[in-house]
Amino acid sequence: PQVIFKTPPRKVALIDVLHGSDSLAADASVDMSTQAAPLTFLFARLGSASASAPRFRYRLLGSDSGWVETSASKVDVTALPAGDYTFEIQLIDDDLRSLSPPVSFHFSVAPPLWRRWWALLGAGLLLAALLALVWRWRVAGLTARYRQLDTLLAQRTGELAAERAELRKAREELQALGNIDRLTGLPHRAAI
Repeated sequence: PQVIFKTPPRKVALIDVLHGSDSLAADASVDMSTQAAPLTFLFARLGSASASAPRFRYRLLGSDSGWVETSASKVDVTALPAGDYTFEIQLIDDDLRSLSPPVSFHFSVAPPLWRRWWALLGAGLLLAALLALVWRWRVAGLTARYRQLDTLLAQRTGELAAERAELRKAREELQALGNIDRLTGLPHRAAI
């Protein structure tokens, strides 16, 4: 008799998955940036009517959350990091004390624009170009400073050579004056 009157298990149906006002197909890629609307899962109980209000349990595979029970017929999901996810929903049938088979919806969340491979590559190239410009600017500054110091060194070396020549000439003149007596104009004995 129990087999004849066995009630088929009630099922849950995923009616729609919305991102803002757009309906999503399975395996869709979603942009969950901070400005974007939440991801909304709409579901309902299928089968014969029950005396009790429907209860569901859901989980989001790919995140750290386990099963969550709810009596609402929709779930909003916000701020998911980039990755692949599967939303699973089951009906909790209190009358039959059973769970319906799970209904799944697979989707992926695209990384924000600044974390995509081409943006990271562009940022890396921009950083390399900036470092190259800084390096060239620094080398050009050091080269200009080297030329300035080289010019200053040549100028100062010329000045010192001229002063040395003047000193040598003055010493020769003093030596010549020191060897001749000023009064008589004759050479001193030390000069002879």
